[in-house]
Amino acid sequence: MSFSFHTECTPPSNYNGPFVGSGGMTAAIVGAIIAAIFAPGAVALILILGAIGYCRWWLFGRLVCLGGNRCIIGLPIGVYSQANQVGFLGKFDTDFSADVLLAPSLLTDSVQDVARTNSLQGHMIQDQRFCDNPSNPLAGDLITMYQNFSNLAFTGESESPADLEGAAGQIDQDNDLNIGGQGVLTPAQGASIGLTAPGSLNAQGLVVPDSWQANTFYGSGLILDSNGNLQALTGYSQGLSGASEPAWAGLVSITAWSLATAGGTSFTFTANNTNAVGDIIRLSGFRNSLFFNNQSANVTAASPTQFTATVTPLTVGSEIPQAGVTVAESGSGVTLGALTMDNAIQWRCGGPPPAGPGVFEIEFEGSGVWDLYQALLAASVPAAIAAATCWIPVIGWIICLIASLVALAIAGIGAAVAQGDSPDVTVSGSAIRPGVDVLFVMGRWVLDSAHSGWNELHPVLAAQKIGAVDPAKVATGNPWTGTDFADPVKLKAKLDAMCGLTGEASSPLTAAAQAQPQNQWNIHPVVDGCTQTGAQPVFQ
Repeated sequence: MSFSFHTECTPPSNYNGPFVGSGGMTAAIVGAIIAAIFAPGAVALILILGAIGYCRWWLFGRLVCLGGNRCIIGLPIGVYSQANQVGFLGKFDTDFSADVLLAPSLLTDSVQDVARTNSLQGHMIQDQRFCDNPSNPLAGDLITMYQNFSNLAFTGESESPADLEGAAGQIDQDNDLNIGGQGVLTPAQGASIGLTAPGSLNAQGLVVPDSWQANTFYGSGLILDSNGNLQALTGYSQGLSGASEPAWAGLVSITAWSLATAGGTSFTFTANNTNAVGDIIRLSGFRNSLFFNNQSANVTAASPTQFTATVTPLTVGSEIPQAGVTVAESGSGVTLGALTMDNAIQWRCGGPPPAGPGVFEIEFEGSGVWDLYQALLAASVPAAIAAATCWIPVIGWIICLIASLVALAIAGIGAAVAQGDSPDVTVSGSAIRPGVDVLFVMGRWVLDSAHSGWNELHPVLAAQKIGAVDPAKVATGNPWTGTDFADPVKLKAKLDAMCGLTGEASSPLTAAAQAQPQNQWNIHPVVDGCTQTGAQPVFQ
């Protein structure tokens, strides 16, 4: 089954950064301010041109090419539509996405685990700057791109335990939590395999985090603080919280690191440090030194400006800590067990909650931003007429007013149409069932620079259901048990065969053959077909 799309990807060597903060956005804002003072009739045109610039970035400059069309086989464990988007601007993103666990990875595998242990498909999820099995010919350009644009990072994507364990089809946006329940696991099943979603079940059947509340009696329990870390009451600590949220202890801001011996595990971190020997710090937030993220640092020496700690770097591919130099790179961490006083009670930091399994996102494109882009292009014509006539007294003012109203009407109608586009995606004739359906997918392999940093297939060009897994096996953390998808040899044979046939079906040669008159039958070649004949004679 094939799907339509409107986006294009840009080579990493041509990537120009985000639209927000770009020269185009700055020019639109400054131009609108100047126009409002000296040429009010041009304000609408400048704002429309600025919006066109954003749409063009979204459609043609946001996605970074990673190497053409690719194929995967996996189990969707989360599906998301426009309904999961938050805010007015978010509703223009009408893509339908699915977070896929690549076969034969486990629900207990992190992003790094999938990249490291899934020998057939793990490279798809990996940061392509460091992939070496196989290496990516674009790696050099990607390294340069990351060096030139600070908005880029690479975290990979995980499926939240709260989503996995929430009631299927339920969404909680009341508090901008944006939890989308998938019903893949129950909270008890998640906890049994180490995927506890901290919080409480609400009326919708979603696990909603228990956040800190002012002037509230706490006798026990676990909360999620404003930094995304778990906090538990210490023993014998109970009472009222304070009137304002406390400054949570244990946060570490790192500016540089060094390694004295190649292959060693003793690292020195430059930081505004309050840690002592014996403390354990959970590291995160590194853009380039990805081997530190989610690893524990055991402090062996400490001063106010730095600390030395034993860390076992989780290297994937060619990510290897460089020895003998100081690497200036920002990162962060939190001290596990750090104590915070909160009025009459005391909290102990437990670090971040489980991130969830590493997934690979696939995007079925909606046309929301494309529809808005087309409407803005049309609206720019009357807006330009308004800008050109508003300075002419009387008749020009009338024309300007009418043209401005027409431009606003076109833009408004276009926005309504764009937000009304919410594709009802079906694969093999039915909706995707998270945690059940196994999919084969072909799509364009890209890095989406609008996210915190992960690879995806965007857009999906073809998709097909090729099997199902037993939910009871999913609950154990290994959905592939008892299936051919657990066998790397059989999995590779199926992936290669389906990818080849799907590519052949969509090739220009196939399309040209299908366009031949003898291949235009509908019922059967014998009933409504025709036979190819030789060249027609030329009569003199």
